[in-house]
Amino acid sequence: MGRKKIAPELIEERLQKLYPKKPAISEAESIAIRFRFLEAVEYLMSVGGVKSYTELSVRLEMNYNSFKRFKKDPEKNQLDVMYYARLSQYYNISTSWLLTGRGVMIEVE
Repeated sequence: MGRKKIAPELIEERLQKLYPKKPAISEAESIAIRFRFLEAVEYLMSVGGVKSYTELSVRLEMNYNSFKRFKKDPEKNQLDVMYYARLSQYYNISTSWLLTGRGVMIEVE
């Protein structure tokens, strides 16, 4: 007699019990990153690097209404990681600072 076949779903279930997936970061850390994004945006507006939220959303190739929803409730709404990357790339915002809150916000070239 051969081996007994096990359904793939059961294998996945058993693996999950043995090795539960953990999120890369906690929800609190994720929210802190979102608030740092908004902090960087407000800083850029205060120093004239960005004149309006419309300008920012065009520059980051972001839907303006999506940005408004995010800004209104960053604890509930999220942005795709590409917007964080673009903010960093276009405005020299430190990715390390965005992700961890450590170091300086603006990277000097």
